[in-house]
Amino acid sequence: MHRRLSVHQVVWTVFSTLLILGAATPAGAESQNRETASASDIARLGWLAGCWQGESGEECWLPPDSGRMVGLNRAPGGGMYEFLRIEQEEDGRLVYHASPRGRCPATPFTATHVAERRIRFENPTHDFPQQLEYWLDESDNLHARVTATAEDGSEEGFVVTWQRSSWTSSSSR
Repeated sequence: MHRRLSVHQVVWTVFSTLLILGAATPAGAESQNRETASASDIARLGWLAGCWQGESGEECWLPPDSGRMVGLNRAPGGGMYEFLRIEQEEDGRLVYHASPRGRCPATPFTATHVAERRIRFENPTHDFPQQLEYWLDESDNLHARVTATAEDGSEEGFVVTWQRSSWTSSSSR
């Protein structure tokens, strides 16, 4: 028998798990001569907050608070899930931490470009992905480009598109 969790139980469970994962943050891979985010940029990521749904699943982000955003990505059927967070480091850098299937420690990606309604994170030492880019288009659709550079120099990856949705018990599958 499957027990349905309330939205509040799901949010609390995800939030507490992300806070626990936040305690085990490894040093991020850094690259010299890259543009880095300034200290005010975490507040500029408010456009990412909310729940987003598409054919590839759903992703939900809580608004920036205390230098951190927390999120969750879930594929259709729930087989693949990922705990996410973006943290503002003491030096002002924004670092995206991905924990596929709750893996700890999370994989860090450092922001290399922050613009209005767009952010790019990179970790050139990671196998796949090496780059993550989010942007919000003029129709209020969220896109994510997930890529890596192959050995032959070509770029491989994919783009995901989500539409804004509400996080209610009626949106559960």
